[in-house]
Amino acid sequence: MMKARFKLGVFVAALALAGCSQPVLDIDEPSEGQRISAEEALNSTVVAPARDIHKSEMVSAVERILPSIRAASLEVCSELSLPAQRCEQVRIAEVSISPNIDDPNAFADAQDNVQMTGGIVRISGSDDEVAAVLAHEFAHVMYGHVESKMSNALVGLAIAGGIALAVGSDGSVHDQQRSEDILRLGYGIGSQAYSPEMEIEADRTAIYILRKAGYQTTAMRDSIIRLSRIDLAHKHGSNSQRVGFLQTHPSSDRRIAHIISAIDDAEAGVPLIVADR
Repeated sequence: MMKARFKLGVFVAALALAGCSQPVLDIDEPSEGQRISAEEALNSTVVAPARDIHKSEMVSAVERILPSIRAASLEVCSELSLPAQRCEQVRIAEVSISPNIDDPNAFADAQDNVQMTGGIVRISGSDDEVAAVLAHEFAHVMYGHVESKMSNALVGLAIAGGIALAVGSDGSVHDQQRSEDILRLGYGIGSQAYSPEMEIEADRTAIYILRKAGYQTTAMRDSIIRLSRIDLAHKHGSNSQRVGFLQTHPSSDRRIAHIISAIDDAEAGVPLIVADR
């Protein structure tokens, strides 16, 4: 009975979380042709060799790109008529590089600052790819994605707390562990809610930022293909470590298809479209 009630509770929690975060952009699913192009790109695209940037050069490598990407991000934020607070966060966001961390990763933190590891700078094939990563993270800041995920996590934690109470406890160590597991699962469900859609939204916006800043829009595609291949090599090799930048992201084929769709739209002059809210 307890297992049945627990599964039902998790299901209810997932349903409740479905309305906790609404997308900013109106994004159609890619066409069949774009999905086919994505599969071909993943299998056959030749990406530039990693530049293997030395740790001492990583900060300067990012700093020479940062001003143009920040300026383009602010332009896109203004064109979308997003709240002034979100655009201000893009303007003041600090960008930090951790040269000694090898895991290829970048993320916007709880303070809406951008953190990049040495790994993601080192393996880049061009300034355009570094620009793509920066544009993607500024898009997360622009849309308040981190704040949305934190809110979802708290909702998930609250729902899980109710489930834990409903399941009940006799005070044993086993029951205490079970309650902790329920709470941890609730928080996890909440923190990941809508994550793939947030990533697709950030990718699409990054394409428009790159174009406005004068960088190659295909750099977003090439960066994800490079990281996907590294991740695949890790999974099939002795190193089980995953690529951090891909951990909460949609599957590579769907993601590349959306990036191709965004590139097609940007090159055709189709603007980013704000969803009805």
